[in-house]
Amino acid sequence: MSPLHVIVVAYGDPQPLRDCLDALGGTGPVIVVDNSSSPHTRDVAARAGARYLDPGENLGFAAAVNLGLAATPLAGNDVLLLNPDAVIGP
Repeated sequence: MSPLHVIVVAYGDPQPLRDCLDALGGTGPVIVVDNSSSPHTRDVAARAGARYLDPGENLGFAAAVNLGLAATPLAGNDVLLLNPDAVIGP
């Protein structure tokens, strides 16, 4: 079974992202697309073992999702899209 890939589109305060990534518990590949280009968000993603993408501007949710999808192997994989304030269990 292929792992579930997670794409989180982040913007602003990194605390909700920290909570979101902690709740996932490293259960699969995670990409954080940071629409705020924040070094704090980059650090939160790195500590959680997530791949960090900085588009250099606020692309909005849909375009940031597309950026994350372009960096995700899609063939045969499921992808979960999350806002950083979503806290779900593995």
